Amino acid sequence: MNKNDHPTTIGIAGNPNSGKTTLFNRLTGLRQKVANFPGITIEKKVGTSTVNGKRIQIVDLPGTYSLNPLSEEEKIASGVITGNYSGQDPLTAVLCMAEGSTLERSLGLLLQIRKTKIPVALLINMADELPQQGIRIDEKKLSQILGIPVFLISAMRGDGMEGIQKLLADWTVLGPSEKFTGPVADMDINETNDRRAQAKALCEQVVFKTHPGPAASDKIDKIVMHSVYGPLIFLGVVLLVFQAIFTLPEPFMNGIDALFT
Repeated sequence: MNKNDHPTTIGIAGNPNSGKTTLFNRLTGLRQKVANFPGITIEKKVGTSTVNGKRIQIVDLPGTYSLNPLSEEEKIASGVITGNYSGQDPLTAVLCMAEGSTLERSLGLLLQIRKTKIPVALLINMADELPQQGIRIDEKKLSQILGIPVFLISAMRGDGMEGIQKLLADWTVLGPSEKFTGPVADMDINETNDRRAQAKALCEQVVFKTHPGPAASDKIDKIVMHSVYGPLIFLGVVLLVFQAIFTLPEPFMNGIDALFT
């Protein structure tokens, strides 16, 4: 089968709970199916998306922190991304999901994916929550340093999806990536430490701490944890619970008693 016979297939990779499945659902809608990867019981989600009239196949890969194949999930993610997993169409490119508040941890996986030479874009999810956490990320500078597209998005709200749709349209002209046979996993502790150092150095250049506005939970804590108001609120809650248990039900209890009598 030559390259033109393969559909454009995009993999969504990322750490567990980074929003991969939310993005997958947003891109594919109801055009998806769930099966298992060949020979194992790990769930495989495949869907389709249409961009500029062109059909794209999208695969939601198992969550993983690295391509070091230790668990079955990591073996699948590593095998599919490198083109060494049988029964799966070779990927055209990868969308690598990262959570903005834990960007340094997510960059370790991205750096490994880049070693495979497959086209990749970094999607920094939950960007709408970063101002409340006092975090600002310069995604344009990060894109320049890494040499790949970088987007700030919110998969839940749909923020930043226009840029992703344009990127997917550009990727439809690419053929499937070549099988990667080099070492992706860290061969020793020094390589692992080097990758972590790279991720840390990147974050130091593009992640900035700002002064966040007070969150609603902080405002509540300021009142209920007050040295004077706190005990009074606690006493009021205890009295309310006591009344709810013993006083408020009394008319109903008397009515039931009278009925049976």
